[in-house]
Amino acid sequence: MVTMPSERTNDARTDLRSWYLHSLQPKLARAATTGAVDPQAVAALDAEVRSFLDLHRARTTGAAAGAIMAEGEHNRQHSEVSP
Repeated sequence: MVTMPSERTNDARTDLRSWYLHSLQPKLARAATTGAVDPQAVAALDAEVRSFLDLHRARTTGAAAGAIMAEGEHNRQHSEVSP
């Protein structure tokens, strides 16, 4: 039996997507850029989270980490707030 998502479920998913795209993902990209974590691991995690959150996006094999890092830097510039 298929159920329709409730408004509350949709709101929660939207909040989670926003948190990932505007908070966690830019931090992961920055960590990959600085060498704190393996860029391939970040790319794999990004693909998994995007799939989980229905954020499917065409990615070119081998260029995924670079695309994630570039997107993360763009998102960071638009989402970080100075204290």
